[in-house]
Amino acid sequence: MNRQDFLLAFLYLPAKRGDKPAAEPIDPIRIMKGLFLFGMEKRTELRDFYVFEPYLYGPCSFQVYNDLRELIATGDVDELTLFPFRRWSYYRLTEQGKRRAQQIIAILPKALVAELGNVKKTVMSKSFLDLLRYVYKKYPAYATESIIEFQS
Repeated sequence: MNRQDFLLAFLYLPAKRGDKPAAEPIDPIRIMKGLFLFGMEKRTELRDFYVFEPYLYGPCSFQVYNDLRELIATGDVDELTLFPFRRWSYYRLTEQGKRRAQQIIAILPKALVAELGNVKKTVMSKSFLDLLRYVYKKYPAYATESIIEFQS
């Protein structure tokens, strides 16, 4: 498995209990924080995963953005502008991307899929600020460059 496989699987998994897989577009902050949390929890089990560094909104891996662009170019991911006054796009799997993600999930260990799904549910259940607060509290070393500060 390479890191793009985990990105596709993350995008595919449902955001809430009872949801359909790949049901809703997801913003880059939730993608980034979800992959970060998953990587931190499962780092001993993962090879060729994203490398994160402290940045403006906490942990960031520019490899995630590169992989999203590649997946858009291959037709696996769509980039959407849902809110015209926001600076970021949202992402969702295409039908081709869904098929590819299903194949990946079928060969991943069930425990990894379950953990990835739990992480996605966590990041999708929180508001933007609550998500940052959660990540910063759990991994304060990655909040050092953040433009958002929280009171202890």
